[in-house]
Amino acid sequence: MHVPLRAHTSKADAFQYWQREDERIERIAKRVAESAACGSLATDPEQTPSHRGCGVTPRKDLFAAMHCADDESDAAMPLSMSRSRLNLNGAWKFKLVGSPEEVPPDFHKRNFDDTAWGAIDVPSNWQCRGSSDKPHYTNFEYPFPLHPPVVPRANPTGCYRTTFSFPERDSIKSRVLLHFGGVDSVFFCWLNGVFVGYGEDSKLSSEFDITSLCH
Repeated sequence: MHVPLRAHTSKADAFQYWQREDERIERIAKRVAESAACGSLATDPEQTPSHRGCGVTPRKDLFAAMHCADDESDAAMPLSMSRSRLNLNGAWKFKLVGSPEEVPPDFHKRNFDDTAWGAIDVPSNWQCRGSSDKPHYTNFEYPFPLHPPVVPRANPTGCYRTTFSFPERDSIKSRVLLHFGGVDSVFFCWLNGVFVGYGEDSKLSSEFDITSLCH
C-alpha cells in the first residue's frame, strides 16, 4: 500500500487528518455497497453477471495451448520451446477509441478491414505507446469522478485483432485453450467472429476453451 507523504504540525493534527481519511474511505465503501445492492435487484443476467468471467476456465504472457494427455513435461518448458503451446505475443492490429460506444460494431468479424489500423506490441500498455490516452498514477484519489455504479463517458477502449494457426493441429487430438496472462481492466474476446467470453479480474489470468471454434 502506498501512503502519501504529509507533514503534520502536531500529533493532534495528524490524528484529525487520519480520522477524516477513515471517514472518507468509510463513505466511499458505503456508496459502493449501496450501488452493489441496487445492482443485485436487476433481473437481466446479461446486465448483472454474478461471476467474474463469462466462459472463463478458472486458473503476463498471452498464448494458445493444445492440451494433450502427455503434456506435463511440455508444459514445464519455456513457452518458446513448447510443442503444444503457441505464443501469441507480438504485434497486433490496434485501434484506440474514446469509449466502448465508439468501438467499430463489426471489428470482431473475420472479414473486417483493419488495414488502416496501427499496430501495438502485446503485451504492453497503450498509454506508453504514444496514444492520446495518457498514463495516470495515483496512490491517494481516483483519477476520475467516483460515482458508482456510473462509469465516466470518457472511458478509453482498445480494440485488438490478430490471427494465428496451429501447424500440427490435425495430428493432435486435444482441447485448445486460449490463455490471457492479464488484462487491464475488462475485456471481451471473439474468435472467428464468435463471442468467446469476457473477463473482469484485472491483471489476473483467464483461460477460454476455444476447441470448437478453431478451424
